[in-house]
Amino acid sequence: MSQYVMRRELPSSVRRYISEAAEQYGITPAMVRERKRTRQAVSARAQVARRLRRDGCSLELIGSYLGLHHTSILYLLDGLPPRVPQEIVIPCPDFSGEWAI
Repeated sequence: MSQYVMRRELPSSVRRYISEAAEQYGITPAMVRERKRTRQAVSARAQVARRLRRDGCSLELIGSYLGLHHTSILYLLDGLPPRVPQEIVIPCPDFSGEWAI
């Protein structure tokens, strides 16, 4: 839907959120709205999305502000799934006694 929204000026609160997030992650505000997938840009977008969601904005509206699809915003808000290591090593305590069966 965001690709069909007319280009207009962002509300001042959204511009402020984008500027603060960009400054925190060491990027420009323009990079927050670009489609780059650098760690800093994605983290800044997620921070802006969380703040806008807390303010009561819908996923579609947040997506239109950031130039993303609403499902991408949902993914940003939920975060990445936890990574599961290939091999899980569980240390066993030393046991010198007998096993009871």
